[in-house]
Amino acid sequence: MNNGENSRLDRLETLAEKILEGLAETRLRTDSNARSIEALTNEGRIARNRLYEAMTRLAAAQATFWEIQSDYYQHLEQIDERQARMIELLNRLEQRLAE
Repeated sequence: MNNGENSRLDRLETLAEKILEGLAETRLRTDSNARSIEALTNEGRIARNRLYEAMTRLAAAQATFWEIQSDYYQHLEQIDERQARMIELLNRLEQRLAE
Protein backbone atom coordinates (compact mmCIF):
# COMPACT_ATOMS: atom_id res chain seq x y z
CA MET A 1 0.00 0.00 0.00
CA ASN A 2 1.20 3.44 -0.74
CA ASN A 3 0.92 6.55 1.36
CA GLY A 4 -2.21 7.77 -0.45
CA GLU A 5 -4.02 4.52 0.14
CA ASN A 6 -3.02 4.56 3.81
CA SER A 7 -4.27 8.12 4.15
CA ARG A 8 -7.54 7.23 2.48
CA LEU A 9 -7.91 4.14 4.68
CA ASP A 10 -7.22 6.27 7.78
CA ARG A 11 -9.89 8.75 6.74
CA LEU A 12 -12.39 5.97 6.13
CA GLU A 13 -11.55 4.45 9.50
CA THR A 14 -11.96 7.83 11.20
CA LEU A 15 -15.26 8.35 9.42
CA ALA A 16 -16.48 4.91 10.48
CA GLU A 17 -15.53 5.68 14.10
CA LYS A 18 -17.40 8.99 13.98
CA ILE A 19 -20.45 7.25 12.51
CA LEU A 20 -20.34 4.65 15.28
CA GLU A 21 -19.98 7.39 17.91
CA GLY A 22 -22.95 9.21 16.39
CA LEU A 23 -24.98 6.02 16.44
CA ALA A 24 -24.09 5.47 20.10
CA GLU A 25 -25.13 9.04 20.96
CA THR A 26 -28.35 8.59 18.99
CA ARG A 27 -29.01 5.37 20.88
CA LEU A 28 -28.49 7.14 24.22
CA ARG A 29 -30.84 9.96 23.20
CA THR A 30 -33.40 7.47 21.95
CA ASP A 31 -33.26 5.56 25.23
CA SER A 32 -33.53 8.80 27.19
CA ASN A 33 -36.49 9.94 25.08
CA ALA A 34 -38.16 6.56 25.52
CA ARG A 35 -37.79 6.81 29.31
CA SER A 36 -39.16 10.37 29.24
CA ILE A 37 -42.14 9.31 27.14
CA GLU A 38 -42.81 6.38 29.45
CA ALA A 39 -42.65 8.67 32.51
CA LEU A 40 -45.04 11.14 30.90
CA THR A 41 -47.37 8.32 29.91
CA ASN A 42 -47.37 7.02 33.48
CA GLU A 43 -48.02 10.51 34.84
CA GLY A 44 -50.88 10.92 32.38
CA ARG A 45 -52.31 7.56 33.38
CA ILE A 46 -52.09 8.48 37.07
CA ALA A 47 -53.70 11.87 36.44
CA ARG A 48 -56.47 10.25 34.39
CA ASN A 49 -57.11 7.69 37.14
CA ARG A 50 -57.30 10.47 39.74
CA LEU A 51 -59.72 12.36 37.53
CA TYR A 52 -61.95 9.29 37.13
CA GLU A 53 -61.86 8.71 40.90
CA ALA A 54 -62.87 12.33 41.51
CA MET A 55 -65.68 12.02 38.95
CA THR A 56 -66.86 8.84 40.67
CA ARG A 57 -66.92 10.59 44.06
CA LEU A 58 -68.72 13.55 42.52
CA ALA A 59 -71.36 11.30 40.96
CA ALA A 60 -71.87 9.53 44.30
CA ALA A 61 -72.15 12.88 46.09
CA GLN A 62 -74.68 14.09 43.52
CA ALA A 63 -76.74 10.93 43.95
CA THR A 64 -76.73 11.41 47.71
CA PHE A 65 -77.70 15.06 47.28
CA TRP A 66 -80.63 14.20 45.00
CA GLU A 67 -81.79 11.52 47.42
CA ILE A 68 -81.67 13.95 50.34
CA GLN A 69 -83.42 16.62 48.29
CA SER A 70 -86.13 14.13 47.34
CA ASP A 71 -86.64 13.22 51.01
CA TYR A 72 -86.81 16.93 51.86
CA TYR A 73 -89.52 17.58 49.28
CA GLN A 74 -91.47 14.53 50.47
CA HIS A 75 -91.36 15.92 54.01
CA LEU A 76 -92.55 19.30 52.74
CA GLU A 77 -95.48 17.60 51.00
CA GLN A 78 -96.35 15.75 54.20
CA ILE A 79 -96.21 19.01 56.13
CA ASP A 80 -98.45 20.68 53.53
CA GLU A 81 -100.94 17.80 53.77
CA ARG A 82 -100.96 17.95 57.58
CA GLN A 83 -101.36 21.70 57.49
CA ALA A 84 -104.29 21.39 55.08
CA ARG A 85 -105.93 18.79 57.36
CA MET A 86 -105.38 20.98 60.42
CA ILE A 87 -106.92 23.98 58.66
CA GLU A 88 -109.86 21.84 57.60
CA LEU A 89 -110.33 20.60 61.17
CA LEU A 90 -110.06 24.14 62.53
CA ASN A 91 -112.65 25.34 60.00
CA ARG A 92 -115.04 22.54 61.04
CA LEU A 93 -114.44 23.31 64.71
CA GLU A 94 -115.06 26.99 64.06
CA GLN A 95 -118.33 26.19 62.26
CA ARG A 96 -119.50 23.98 65.13
CA LEU A 97 -118.65 26.65 67.65
CA ALA A 98 -120.50 29.23 65.58
CA GLU A 99 -123.69 27.14 65.56
